[in-house]
Amino acid sequence: MIPRSKLPGYHAIALLEKWEKEEKKKKYTEEDFARFKEIPHDVQMFEIPDAEKARHEVLDKFTNKKPWSDLSEYNRKVVQGAVDNLLAQVATTRWPTQSEIESKKVAAKDIPTDELRRTWYWIKVKLRDKWIPPDLKKRLIGLKELRDSNDYFIVRYEVDGNKIQIFDWKYLPIVIEPDSLRGQDEDAAEFAQRTAKKFLPINQDIEIESVIDYPKLNLSLGSLKYDISWTEAEGRRTFKKSFRIGWLSNGKAVTFFQGKDGADPITGGFPLRYLGGRNVVSEEEKQLLNQPHKKFQ
Repeated sequence: MIPRSKLPGYHAIALLEKWEKEEKKKKYTEEDFARFKEIPHDVQMFEIPDAEKARHEVLDKFTNKKPWSDLSEYNRKVVQGAVDNLLAQVATTRWPTQSEIESKKVAAKDIPTDELRRTWYWIKVKLRDKWIPPDLKKRLIGLKELRDSNDYFIVRYEVDGNKIQIFDWKYLPIVIEPDSLRGQDEDAAEFAQRTAKKFLPINQDIEIESVIDYPKLNLSLGSLKYDISWTEAEGRRTFKKSFRIGWLSNGKAVTFFQGKDGADPITGGFPLRYLGGRNVVSEEEKQLLNQPHKKFQ
């Protein structure tokens, strides 16, 4: 058996344990807990657009308003793929109904402690501490096979006038409706950039990389980018790596689509989906990558 300290992702295990020790030493007051308020179950931060309306909007955007009948088979697939992607991104923002939650909710006694620890870790990695409730683990709702046979932890709350909604499964989309909405002189990408700087724990400069506007749907999507540099070999070699964050906005809220880009804090291994970044992936590995994400028995 490999010693923990020799695991490729041992740093993630050590960081989780460090945070847990720090958390035990903190003394929270009633005011600290009172900052975090419930959001009614029937509140949705995004409206799901009509599929046909979305197709027409994407068609106009990518084909200079050519009619569908004039498109080649290839271009029809491109347009439909863009529509499917847009609708899928919006669908990830939908908070489940109360009946869905009750029918799929996992009892607290059946939730593995390590799954709670794992989700708590990833939220701390992806969201500034200021916006995380002290009782986050108690707030997490475990849902079995919520969407496409995937298991989820979900949580949402309002803090200091900001609404925050998190879904943890293979990825970690975070929906944020800040207390200050998009300004009149602020475009969608600038709004996403400002929201990211306020809520995401990124200390590097965050740049706007791309944006696509769909005004008739009141939606925009794009990506932000930031770079991390470090030196090795006693300062003789400098490295730089770029990280990208996809986003979706309706002018009031922004969803940040973030992967779990690092080692697992429980096992010390790396997420299986990293195999997809290699040039060669076996059929067996592809099947594993496409398996539903399971948290609960």
